[in-house]
Amino acid sequence: MYHIISIGDEAYLYKIFQFLAMLNSSGTDLYARLGFLAALIGVILVLITAVTSGGRQFPIGAYAVSIVLFLVFFGQTTSVELEDFYTGRTDIVQDVPLGTALIGAIVSQAGVAIIEKFQQGLSMPGAETLSPQYAL
Repeated sequence: MYHIISIGDEAYLYKIFQFLAMLNSSGTDLYARLGFLAALIGVILVLITAVTSGGRQFPIGAYAVSIVLFLVFFGQTTSVELEDFYTGRTDIVQDVPLGTALIGAIVSQAGVAIIEKFQQGLSMPGAETLSPQYAL
């Protein structure tokens, strides 16, 4: 399970992840169709490259790597735990594509670590007792 911390509206982010899970459900097959379309375009581009270079270039390796990466990141699903940074409220979303969950967790954890360092370095004594919306 991947953990994503939301600094903004966690309920809105929860709806977005529910939508991504819905797109990845077995009845829709949207990611499979998009992957098939991308594979078809990739085959056409590989053939065009081979024809225009006179058969000297046939970049099938990059094409194979892109198919494997797509299958890893969007062919597998995982659970995501969304947490509100200020209130601590958590929600869990099932069947989120692995690529979305992985990138979201990495960016979220890095962002929160940077925010905590800035809060530590730039805050005044006693500022931790103020509301997060104090400056507004």
